[in-house]
Amino acid sequence: FTLIPSAFGGPTRIRIDGDLSIYQASEARDAFAALLPLNASAWQLDLASIGDFDSAGLQLLLVIQRTLSQGGSPVTVVDATPAVRETIALLRLESLLPNARIED
Repeated sequence: FTLIPSAFGGPTRIRIDGDLSIYQASEARDAFAALLPLNASAWQLDLASIGDFDSAGLQLLLVIQRTLSQGGSPVTVVDATPAVRETIALLRLESLLPNARIED
């Protein structure tokens, strides 16, 4: 996990690198927990660098989304890999993990 502070009042970005499957979920959960507590007005989950991804990884993303949004801050997904996008769409979870709107 890499925490990228917000620029010019924009959302704070958390970049998740590597595989996010059943084999890495526990270690990734611990890495996220080490960042807590976190506070920002808005969050973006940068998922461009995720390799292997399965339902355990999706469960972790949902835990991260819930944890970050508890303070009322919106959480969006940016640059999700095709595997992540397909899994989110397959399970119809777009409302819980929405894509960030890119403004020109």
